[in-house]
Amino acid sequence: MMKLDDPFPISVFAKPVRDSIQAEFQGRCPTIREVLSIHDEYWLTLPGIGPTTLVKLRRAVQDQIRLIDTRPLAKWKDGELLSQHGRLRGEVSRLRHKIRLIEGELQLRGIQPQRSRRRLGSDDKSAIVLHLTKGFE
Repeated sequence: MMKLDDPFPISVFAKPVRDSIQAEFQGRCPTIREVLSIHDEYWLTLPGIGPTTLVKLRRAVQDQIRLIDTRPLAKWKDGELLSQHGRLRGEVSRLRHKIRLIEGELQLRGIQPQRSRRRLGSDDKSAIVLHLTKGFE
């Protein structure tokens, strides 16, 4: 899985741009984090880096970040995924049963529970994945 400290893919740029980037980092290939930390105004002062190249540079950084964020479970082994999936399915089933019991008791008491049928958004899903991956890092 990619990390912010992995090398930035400078090979996608023309030689003059690669040379400028490497010169900025004392001849070495910078990490994604290092490229991300440099302000746009500074990039524009380097030889070979104009507005069009800057857009391409920022797009390359964003592409790398997407690779990092999109598969947080990629490093899990198949058995870990299957085990966690089975455990969570069982937990969901037990929770549904418990909710039905509680709703039944509330109904007998004449209390109407509030219904929440909100779908999970991307922030909710990210939080769930982060929670699930804590023990596997």
